[in-house]
Amino acid sequence: MNKRNHQIRQILLLFWAFFLGSLLLIWNARAYAPINHAETTLAQLRFLKTKLETGTAEQMQQIFPEGFFFSWVLYGLGNAQLAAQLEANDAEKNWLLENAVTALTQLESDAGKNIFPKELKPPYGAFYNAWLLYLQAQTIKAMGKQTNAKLLEKFAIGCAAFAAALEQSQTPFLQSYTYQSWAVDTSIGIGALGIHDQILEPKFKAVIANWINKAKQRLEPNLGTLVHLSDYQTGKPLDGTRGSSLAMMILAIANADPDFAVQQYTALRQHFFATPLGIPAILEYPHGSSGKGDVDSGPIVMGFSGPSIIVGMGAAIAMNDLSTARALNGFVETGGLAVQIFGKRAYLLGALPIGDAFLVWIRTLTPQTKLEWQPILPTFWAWGLHLLTMLLLLRIALAVRARAKGKPVMLKP
Repeated sequence: MNKRNHQIRQILLLFWAFFLGSLLLIWNARAYAPINHAETTLAQLRFLKTKLETGTAEQMQQIFPEGFFFSWVLYGLGNAQLAAQLEANDAEKNWLLENAVTALTQLESDAGKNIFPKELKPPYGAFYNAWLLYLQAQTIKAMGKQTNAKLLEKFAIGCAAFAAALEQSQTPFLQSYTYQSWAVDTSIGIGALGIHDQILEPKFKAVIANWINKAKQRLEPNLGTLVHLSDYQTGKPLDGTRGSSLAMMILAIANADPDFAVQQYTALRQHFFATPLGIPAILEYPHGSSGKGDVDSGPIVMGFSGPSIIVGMGAAIAMNDLSTARALNGFVETGGLAVQIFGKRAYLLGALPIGDAFLVWIRTLTPQTKLEWQPILPTFWAWGLHLLTMLLLLRIALAVRARAKGKPVMLKP
């Protein structure tokens, strides 16, 4: 009996050693995961669809000021942008487009717009209109010839109203809330106008050019970059540049004025790229500066935040800086605690679905320029991870060997 019990314990020990070793190897392999793998993205969208259908957007609204809106718009963008990359006869395309239209319906509902001030120009302000137009633009782009006439009409009216508000404003940065203006919100709308002129009859070239000229007059003087918060009357900077918001502006503006986006991305690479402890990262505040985390950035660790890493990857994709995007994606994959079960994939063990929505939006972006960039973040940054893994595997092997000889050995290093 004792011999049989010993054999059972040996089998269980080998099983757990094999299981732990496999997890470690998978963890290492994720450092080189592709940025946009269709099946992985579909698994993320299946997870998000289930969560949104069970009230996640409402839960996120209680945590973030625009939690409901962001949950739906980012989910919609992920669906639309992936659909645009699939062949017309792909079995998943209609499902993705249906999900994007569902997201648009949610944004236009009372729950989607009631937190925004109706009295602003355009009604409900820059944030609401810009993101709604951006999702409409990407959905129409994905639909192609199958575009719904009613959606086209809404998009055309919305773009005209947004452009009129820009032309009538003394500042390039429209209000998102009463007396509050963030450059990033208007930038998303500029991206939507740019997509309009790519896929429909061009109408907003002059509006975009005028906006770019005004924006260039209000850059952060030391860095030459768009700032986070602006005076709602003049557009003058009220604070400095933030890595996460600058990256988001870059990926949006790339759809309207790639040259200006390239200028801003060059500054992002110079002033915000870093490798704390060898980890590829985008800092929230520029080199030589520091600041506290807030609702936009989340917690800041070693100078970087979750949004700055994820949205920074989006800027890199939009600018065709794919070596940087792959490095940032590798860090997200190894540190994101991703779990995929029954065809659904969640990060951070599914604890914060709005983060999954951000990630799926970013990973389905496509390059907007053909420029080539010299690598600035290490392509083999994960050597430390591999070394740690080798030490852990060696420790497990020694523990199994010792147990086989009947010696009690702890697995603690």
